[in-house]
Amino acid sequence: MARKKERPNPDFPAEQRPAEDQGQQEDPGRIAEGPQPVEQSPATEQPHETQQQGGQAKRPAYKTRIGRLHCDVWENQHAEQGPWYSVAITRHYRDTSGEWKTSTSFGRDDLLVVAELARMAFHWIAVRQQNGS
Repeated sequence: MARKKERPNPDFPAEQRPAEDQGQQEDPGRIAEGPQPVEQSPATEQPHETQQQGGQAKRPAYKTRIGRLHCDVWENQHAEQGPWYSVAITRHYRDTSGEWKTSTSFGRDDLLVVAELARMAFHWIAVRQQNGS
């Protein structure tokens, strides 16, 4: 079944719309029908995905993505209560000049994928907490 092309959402500025709305080339990792298989991995060596803590670079404890949406889970330590986690979900797109950008705003078609990434992050955190790590 062919996927119907939707009109651009006027509520989002052009730079925040998906690449297919702007006539730009889409992320080559994304397939046209349905979400691409989920890639799950521990942190990778991408320098823009680090946080600074005490002068040292810190990487996400867990990363996953579906298509152009990415989810990073950051582990933090509390002296008395132990580890706690925060989650960042971002959308990657190309701007009109062809540069990759990230955004934390999502269109209607992204929302179920955001929910799935949130579910996966919740499950990963819950397993870690049950195992006492």
